[in-house]
Amino acid sequence: MKTSNAVKRNLRQYTMILALLAIWLIFTLSTKNHIFLSSRNLSNLFLQMATTGFLATGMVLVIVATHIDLSVGSVVGTLGALAAYIMVKLNMGAVAAILITLTAGLLVGAWHGYWISYRGVPAFIVTLASMTAFKGFTLAITKGATISEFPPLFKAIGQGYIPSLLIHDINGIPFNDTSAIIGIAFIILFIIYDLKKRNDRKKYGFKVLPMPLQIGRLVLISVVIALVCSIMVFEIINNEEYYKSY
Repeated sequence: MKTSNAVKRNLRQYTMILALLAIWLIFTLSTKNHIFLSSRNLSNLFLQMATTGFLATGMVLVIVATHIDLSVGSVVGTLGALAAYIMVKLNMGAVAAILITLTAGLLVGAWHGYWISYRGVPAFIVTLASMTAFKGFTLAITKGATISEFPPLFKAIGQGYIPSLLIHDINGIPFNDTSAIIGIAFIILFIIYDLKKRNDRKKYGFKVLPMPLQIGRLVLISVVIALVCSIMVFEIINNEEYYKSY
């Protein structure tokens, strides 16, 4: 593969990543004290994306099978209400509530699968009916009111921070060694996966990048991963005094 063609192909492939970096740069420069790329703000963004990310992962399998699931949002709402009801109203622990909720989710999936796979009902019809039904289930569980005061363990899942293992600061600068370990692990796994993918493509006769471009790609993406993780590692501006002016 010619180097120029390889560069153009990879630029097209990583357009979304470049666009994301550009958006980060714009918001960083346009926010006061560049707060957009602070550890606290990134934590909030990751937390907000977590639910959508998990749902999207499951939806990929549904879409690959040429189906559609219209009920996913309603099912998530019902399961969330069920978990809250179990913990608050029934005074059960967070672990028991999570296990019961996951079991309920499996049963819902099995119910959908039965009608789609064994009865031949189109997924669109099955999940459309479920979407309406589970909206009603959510209202029946919550009575239209907020359910709150969850156990500390459950709140820690969404609101807690990963603690440092051994090193808490370097020369007075807050340092999270757990985040550093996770970042290094991500970089190593990415390099192993990318090199394995290259070898597999060569094995079956597919085109691969020239080795200099491959190394440059590995270095560039590793640096991006390291920069993102470093924000979580060096929690320089993650303190209350910094945010009092907002």
